[in-house]
Amino acid sequence: SNNYDNLIIGDEKQCIYRFRNSDPSLLREQVSREFEGNIIERGDNITENTNWRSSAEVIKFNNTLFSALASILEVNDVYSNVTQQVSAKHSSHHGYVKVEFFDDKEQRELLALDKMACDIKRQLNSGYKQSDIAILARWNKDGHKIIEFLMKLMANPDADFPKINI
Repeated sequence: SNNYDNLIIGDEKQCIYRFRNSDPSLLREQVSREFEGNIIERGDNITENTNWRSSAEVIKFNNTLFSALASILEVNDVYSNVTQQVSAKHSSHHGYVKVEFFDDKEQRELLALDKMACDIKRQLNSGYKQSDIAILARWNKDGHKIIEFLMKLMANPDADFPKINI
């Protein structure tokens, strides 16, 4: 690495995805320590941190969520540069975020899947394209359950659920 350019892309908050068991201290501490005096850091303040992919609503949701989590979990050092700007390209591009909690532990999975299916149907009927809709699952097994549920729903003629590409 000495006498050559190296590029590290990412930030500590991306460690929530646990990609390859990511460790936020690598970026926050170890890289700075090992390459002290040889680092140019960019994008760690709001004027340099623009989200070019997401809609204004999604960015505002993420800014609010991560700021609140940083305070609640007392990890402000990891999430201190969490706030992103909305790109001019997406300022008029609208999105939708919905988070819902279910109290009934026994019925939670079925309630969540039913609610998700209703939301997908409503979104498609409102003019959203299939490519506008994303479903996030924490674990692969949950993703498989979601796919199975949607496949069964589409195969059931009584369900009146649209055919979608998964």
